[in-house]
Amino acid sequence: MKTVFALIMLGAVVACSPAAPPAAPDPAAPDTAAPYAFTAGDPPATPAASAGSADALGSGCAPNADTLPDGAWFGYATRWDAAGIDFDLACFYVGDAAAAQATAHNEEFVNDYYLVNNATTIRRLDVAANATAYRLSTAGGVALERTTYADVVANPGEATASFCPGELCAVWVFVNDGRVTEVMQQFFP
Repeated sequence: MKTVFALIMLGAVVACSPAAPPAAPDPAAPDTAAPYAFTAGDPPATPAASAGSADALGSGCAPNADTLPDGAWFGYATRWDAAGIDFDLACFYVGDAAAAQATAHNEEFVNDYYLVNNATTIRRLDVAANATAYRLSTAGGVALERTTYADVVANPGEATASFCPGELCAVWVFVNDGRVTEVMQQFFP
């Protein structure tokens, strides 16, 4: 009987004791919290269509503004420098939405994507000083190499993988707080 009473008392002491303090964070562990609402992700990937994008990937392609609001935008980096990007906004569709767009434009649908670029507006986008970039690389297959925006301006990539900057420089820009915080080159098969 004394053994049972001792076990009950031990259980009560353990149950009423304060919890152990939480473990200190590991300083070597990466910070996985996204600092911005719009990012390429980890690993980086083409953004899915968002609400209000009319089936275009990312934030869509018709912001009805001279400046791009915060979002994930597809288009062409026609020119870039350390301070910004001259950006030609376009529409990127996949799957059934791409097939519907090709049909609407009386064109044959041969890939699982379809691009529409009806506007002629070139927007000047300011780039954050600490912006990240994802450059196309063909080393060992096609991949995205994480680097800084300043590095991608100085070295856009291999000639076979990149037409940047220029009218064929397909990129995603991720705009947060009114500035580009990430740029990701887009691969097409």
